[in-house]
Amino acid sequence: MILIIDPDASKVIDAVRSTGVVITRPMIEYAHYIISNMKAIGTWQLSNAVYGFVGGTADSHKWNWKDLRDVDTAFRMTFTNMSHSSNGIQGNSTDAFADTKVNGITDIPLNTNFMGMYNSNASLSPITAIMGYNDTGVQLSVGLSNSNLGANHTGNAANAGNVVNNLKGFRLNYRVSNTQFKHLVNGSIYPFTSTAITRGDFTITIGALNGHFKIAFNNAIVPFAIIGNQVLTDTQALQQSQIVTNAQLILNRA
Repeated sequence: MILIIDPDASKVIDAVRSTGVVITRPMIEYAHYIISNMKAIGTWQLSNAVYGFVGGTADSHKWNWKDLRDVDTAFRMTFTNMSHSSNGIQGNSTDAFADTKVNGITDIPLNTNFMGMYNSNASLSPITAIMGYNDTGVQLSVGLSNSNLGANHTGNAANAGNVVNNLKGFRLNYRVSNTQFKHLVNGSIYPFTSTAITRGDFTITIGALNGHFKIAFNNAIVPFAIIGNQVLTDTQALQQSQIVTNAQLILNRA
């Protein structure tokens, strides 16, 4: 049976294949499902970077699906001590991180941005922020601890109390105005009042928070990550969460 796929998904599969990976039908279905559905809800168009992490190797995982050039300006990832498998990328809680090359000043507007990732590890060490940057308290991050769900250009982390009962799943942190950002946790949205403030000149990393020095090293297993420079609606945020969650089932890594 011939599988007709989205043209951008076809380009992603070609890029992964170029690294020597043997392409399977589930990989094709996964790329098609994510990209076609993101286009349908509008989040593909609003994203700077989409990382689907298929192929199981550093070379196949590096691609930004939005711009498949192998250069920093295309937000192609580089890896330091990260592990790679069919489940995605994983840090080591000590010194591993992935650099997206997405800059927190030049690539992410102060009042319109979003960032999210799926974590497959139910035994995180430590339970902490997974991706972002930290500049002496000025953060753009996505976190998992009960007291630090995620910060967005503020010195005060968002605190929603004991809402993180399941560490696995999709988290999305998105700013909707100068004074408000929201954090989505597995389909539930928590709004926070916090004024956006100027932040440091750092790139967003996964596996640790970037900054003058790296902090919050963790061992999250990340099969998907997304960064955008526009405003999301709550409907788009919820739909994006469902798309990412469903997509992981295709590759048996939910």
